[in-house]
Amino acid sequence: MDRSRTAVGPRTAELLAEDELPGLHARARRGLDVFLIRHGARWLVAGEADRVTVGRIAPDGSRVLASRTTWEGAEGSISPLPDGGLAVAGATTVRAFDAEGRVRWTYPFQPWPAEDGHGTSCAADATGRCLLAVTTGLLDEDGCPGADLCVALDLRDGSRVAATELQRPPGPARYFFQHSLTAPPRVFLNALTGETYGTWEIALGEGFLRAAPLGDDDGPIAGSALGEATAEPAPDGRRLTLHTPGGAKGIRTDAGDVLPQGLRFLGRHPGFLDDRRLLVAVGRDPDRPSDHHLLLDATTLRPAGELRYPGTECPDPLPLGDGTWLTLHGDVARRWTLN
Repeated sequence: MDRSRTAVGPRTAELLAEDELPGLHARARRGLDVFLIRHGARWLVAGEADRVTVGRIAPDGSRVLASRTTWEGAEGSISPLPDGGLAVAGATTVRAFDAEGRVRWTYPFQPWPAEDGHGTSCAADATGRCLLAVTTGLLDEDGCPGADLCVALDLRDGSRVAATELQRPPGPARYFFQHSLTAPPRVFLNALTGETYGTWEIALGEGFLRAAPLGDDDGPIAGSALGEATAEPAPDGRRLTLHTPGGAKGIRTDAGDVLPQGLRFLGRHPGFLDDRRLLVAVGRDPDRPSDHHLLLDATTLRPAGELRYPGTECPDPLPLGDGTWLTLHGDVARRWTLN
């Protein structure tokens, strides 16, 4: 194998801490996102059925979790709220719980056809005053929902403040929100339709809600984004695009230009290890996790180091933006830094 394209020195990963969160693997196996960024904090979500545990990732590297809270009756896509509550987007309702676990309000919507396999999502907007969620649109003359909607709901009482249609390819879509690691955050909404991703940046203003298409690679913004910079992987792993302030089309690198022959960018969460480097997984099979991880220069996307993990295998890494990252091993999360 020609490894000349990654002419970078190895860097040893140092284990800082590990923590167990029962139900982490079960939730990931169901296709639900277990890694969230909300209003500057990072979260892990675990659980089965309608019982979920939300763990806030510690801001310091001496441990994995700073706190954890378990919620009953929270079936669906969840999102921690700025006031300590929880939002849950299910198949037919969006609900907000207060910090004590009581249902604050419920917002019903028309269900998607059962065979469609839709999946909704929710997150507070950049101000923390409204909840963004994806619901079905208006029914057509045959009683079928039209274009899906992104709605903004007042977090105090669940009343609808604004809505916008989501233009996407036909077919069922699974949605997930992500924030950037800045204050106020940028809010991204990703839609997976078959093997195709679409990404919007969501902005809520006085009396309007806007979903602006982001990028041109049909990849998700699911990893750690810093400020105006985001990393967008192509679903087939053949390229990675870095969008930076003022960049019209961003900086794109093809896997064949920087990786050994046959390797691709893998995983759903490539993102910023810190403001100078990105962390990505690479491998041959997009359907299998990889313990081959690279550091990329955050301005050129050229390889800047290859990580070595002594005595362990590490699936898809979750960069946290503070110089540390997580790897998930069943229900165990491990936090690492560079030695």
